Amino acid sequence: MGTYYKYAERNAETRINWAEVGKDMTDMVREESRIRQEKKAAIDQQSREFGEYMANPPMGEHQGFNEFTTQFAADSQEYSLMVEGLVKSGQINVRDYTNIRANLQQGAAEAFTISEEYNKHYEDAMQRGEIDPATGYPSSQAYEQWVLGTAQGFGNYSNHRLYINPTDGRVNLGTLDDKGRIKKEIGSYIPVNGLRNRVQTKYDYFNTDKTTGDIAGQLGQVIEVIKKGGVLTREDTTEHEDFKSALDNFVGAQFAIPTNVSSILTNSLGTNPDTQAPYDFTDSPKEAAENPNLILSIANPMQPDSGIPMPAFGVDLREVLKDTGLTETEIQAVIDNNEAQVKAAGDALKIGVKSKLDYKEEATPIFKQTKDDRKIASDVKETETAITNLGYIYNGTEDQFNSAIGFIQGLDPSISRVYVDEKDPNLVWVEKRDTKGNIITMEPFPKGDNIDDFVVSIITTLVPNAVDVEKALANSGIDRNAAKTTHAGVAGESRKPVAPVIPTFDEKLDADDEYSDTPAGVHAEEFKGIGARDGKKLSNAETSFFSKIGIPNAKVTYLDEGKIEAGIIGSNWDNDAVQIMIPGVMTMPIMIPDNNTSTQYEKINRIILDAIRNGTVLTPNDFKSVIDDFAQYNNTTMAEKVIGLEWNGGMGPQPITDDQASTAQTQTPSTTTNTS
Repeated sequence: MGTYYKYAERNAETRINWAEVGKDMTDMVREESRIRQEKKAAIDQQSREFGEYMANPPMGEHQGFNEFTTQFAADSQEYSLMVEGLVKSGQINVRDYTNIRANLQQGAAEAFTISEEYNKHYEDAMQRGEIDPATGYPSSQAYEQWVLGTAQGFGNYSNHRLYINPTDGRVNLGTLDDKGRIKKEIGSYIPVNGLRNRVQTKYDYFNTDKTTGDIAGQLGQVIEVIKKGGVLTREDTTEHEDFKSALDNFVGAQFAIPTNVSSILTNSLGTNPDTQAPYDFTDSPKEAAENPNLILSIANPMQPDSGIPMPAFGVDLREVLKDTGLTETEIQAVIDNNEAQVKAAGDALKIGVKSKLDYKEEATPIFKQTKDDRKIASDVKETETAITNLGYIYNGTEDQFNSAIGFIQGLDPSISRVYVDEKDPNLVWVEKRDTKGNIITMEPFPKGDNIDDFVVSIITTLVPNAVDVEKALANSGIDRNAAKTTHAGVAGESRKPVAPVIPTFDEKLDADDEYSDTPAGVHAEEFKGIGARDGKKLSNAETSFFSKIGIPNAKVTYLDEGKIEAGIIGSNWDNDAVQIMIPGVMTMPIMIPDNNTSTQYEKINRIILDAIRNGTVLTPNDFKSVIDDFAQYNNTTMAEKVIGLEWNGGMGPQPITDDQASTAQTQTPSTTTNTS
């Protein structure tokens, strides 16, 4: 062949094999087409299955119920076809589609079973509301019957309708107006999963007779101290400032639990002393503003997505009502009515206490110290000691501070936790457990600018046997000249991460080591070469990752699809899953189907490390946007039937204890290495 200047013939090995390139491109296009066809087929299959399910809704003998379910079935099929069209046309992505599909299927299943659950719990509620001959009191309070009654609307098919939230596919139960349209006012609609929780929630009767007797017994010590000063009459004793202060503190402690207030109003008082009309409940803020006899019921702020209600006592009503559309005048009316209700309950409790006091209508002369006298003197000394300890929280050394918050935690067996957050060291937080084990967070105690005011605010609330506080304050050892400190710490139950000293995902594990790796580097090394559909290797990689970066209590478990299929909703894929649970960091385990790759695991681990570093607690909802097929593997069915924990709309058990977290596993994690 001819040659040219500076022409060099190419080696055959360096030439491009265009036939091979063409084949690879063809294979790639075919593979993409195959995947698209599989997804489309899966969508079509899901649509057919759901259509068949909704075409045969459960029917009964009640014609109204049959029309009710038939209407919802028609709405669901129409909505399902609309969403299917949106995903096929590319207007919504597959992840949003699968979440919507899962919400719709779960809501439909819950809607069709809730009537049966209602009948079961209704019978139990009626029995709890009856007088127990052994005690003379019911087991439940009137609020329990009212809450169950709000769920009774499900059975009133003529003025209620199931409707679907078009943005996320969640199923709600709404009340119809006189024109057959769903009302928009608060209290006129509720998610179906919230309705289930309403059916199952219990509210115990508050035994005022026993409580007032207990308080009267403790106040007897205060009366004896007052009588030592020469007080002669019953009226003089009950009007003494020390007595009134002690009684206010005892009553305030009982009202830390909102349902105690509602029980006194409806089960003990019965009627409003100002209007002589019976007390009742409402979940409409507007009605609560207009009618002083109505006790406002709200969603529990600690579990807002669960649908579990509570009487609106002991909460910041302005915060609760800020987005309700009420005017300032209406908000103030709700607050005024609420305060009047608390006062009525408090007055009733105080009258009950005073009626049980054993008075002597003469002054008590000073004799030789009796056993009771020594007890009172001991209480005074204990009050002084308590004041001194509480002062250390305000301006003590770090050791004194830690000792003092431990002292508070030991004042009352119901106090589960005392803490001061480093983000706001001016507030002291106290958590208590009620008789059911639920955690009640009290209003925080601000340090303020005066150590005396700070100490008195705590001791009058948390020390039931505190006597002669002003004298004890004067005799205590608190230092009024020392500057206020900013120590932070916790005493009692820990719901903080067990590995608080940890870097961010991109920081060195050892800041002082020049060659130290980062969590990002460890993650890349552990997950290198591992693809999707290999759950065992993904589980091993995740276990090793947590171990190497210093989170030894992370529980990572590989779960075969057969063990969890009862909780999988709306998925045609045969996916195993990896379960992750970190006690103290997560409210409950998350499920990661094995079609997720190392990219998703990196996002998951970044979220976990940020939470540990910041001291926050994660719920399943925090991972919703980073786990493919999240809703199919993380849902009410999986939580309650497979894992054995409450789902609460993706929040998990609220709040969760360390014991709950440590046992929240579907199976015991293996201590040996999994192999593929």
